[in-house]
Amino acid sequence: MKLRADTQRGLRARAERGLSCRGPRRRTLSASAELCFRSLRSAVPGLMQIRGLAARADWRGPCILVRSSVGWPCRRSSRTTRASSMKIIARLVVATALLGGSQAMAVPIVGLYSTGVDNAGAALVGGNGVVDPHWNSAQGPAVTFYIGAYLFTTPSRWIAYNATGVPPSSTYTISLSFDLTGFDPTSASITGNWAVDNCGHMSLNGTTISGVISNCNTLASFSGFTAFSFTSGFVAGINTLTMNITNVGNPSAGHVQFLTSSVQVPEPATLLLLGLGLMGVTAVRLRRA
Repeated sequence: MKLRADTQRGLRARAERGLSCRGPRRRTLSASAELCFRSLRSAVPGLMQIRGLAARADWRGPCILVRSSVGWPCRRSSRTTRASSMKIIARLVVATALLGGSQAMAVPIVGLYSTGVDNAGAALVGGNGVVDPHWNSAQGPAVTFYIGAYLFTTPSRWIAYNATGVPPSSTYTISLSFDLTGFDPTSASITGNWAVDNCGHMSLNGTTISGVISNCNTLASFSGFTAFSFTSGFVAGINTLTMNITNVGNPSAGHVQFLTSSVQVPEPATLLLLGLGLMGVTAVRLRRA
């Protein structure tokens, strides 16, 4: 039987306001499903755009109103509503799995600065003694230092314990700290080159070692680069990369130039699993109903 035009308009108006068109006996999705959908919508942007679904779902009334691009009135039967809800849930489960798998993405590690550069990565301006804003020795910030025998590269520069290039002892360290809070430390990696007067090695968090320069009596240690890399030894939170330097004759300095870095943003796995579980429970209840 055809509905009168004013009745159709009334139904559509009630649907737009989030009201049920069949009264309180209409079956609805549970409150847990509402929480699940809201969480997934915030965690996975664009989730409600799947296969023509609108960018939002109204939970204000006793029935769920998922509007398409042309708009729907309320369904005419509870059976149709349940079938439609089941299809929506199935689509969301598939989309969540697909989108969730792409959530982990690799990004450069923030806070890795080659020696002798400013916050923009440009070479510090000035002669010896310019404070490096990122690398530190035991007494405070390291400073730029250079003599003609050292390898010359740009934009990174050589740095030393102090402006004279004379450290307090034959062994000393110059370190850089960076923060991996909110990232997956097991996925992190760093590659670079370094040079030193006279010898030493690079270390990560005091344990993992790379780029060993063992011969302290050769010009090769400061006239050319030695490669280093780290693919393990990272921790959640603050990490420290250190030049461990041995000096066998003044002056002494070190030089680090980063090449690549990468770390992954972790997937919201817990949220996705919770959402899938809640949708599954809701689907079973709807089916039984």
